[in-house]
Amino acid sequence: MSAKANAWLASCAVSPDAVWRAWNADRLAPIASTAWTVVEAPLLPSLDVMRPLGRVGRLGPVLGCPEDNLACWLVGDKAQEHLGGLSELTLRGPGWRLPCPAVGQYSGGRGWVQRPDGSGLLTDPADLAAAFAAASGSGTVMLGPDIRARRPVTPDAR
Repeated sequence: MSAKANAWLASCAVSPDAVWRAWNADRLAPIASTAWTVVEAPLLPSLDVMRPLGRVGRLGPVLGCPEDNLACWLVGDKAQEHLGGLSELTLRGPGWRLPCPAVGQYSGGRGWVQRPDGSGLLTDPADLAAAFAAASGSGTVMLGPDIRARRPVTPDAR
């Protein structure tokens, strides 16, 4: 699974060859993709939010950065619309450089808490907003395939 996931991550980068060179040198690869928005959130609350999303199959890749107390969520379209009002989150738009280790590796204080599966599946920002609202006690989680279908993101979506 790591090979497929790494191939997908690299293919989403502006320069896939640079990503592979960094990983082969055991360094983080700064991936500036237009295929997703990065949502930075506090690590411990993120771990709580991951559980309900994972339970209903709605959890995309999450990069953990324990030294910075951050989780970096890879989310799909309309992130600002759904997540912009949550003060505990920082949105980094498409093209922002996310320093990533290879899947299955821990490097530079970072590792994948939820690994990409290689399919292009991302967390839906509306689902993430609902899960954070529920975790903070300000909302109800309404997740599942009957609520919203996720679409995988491919490198062609850049």
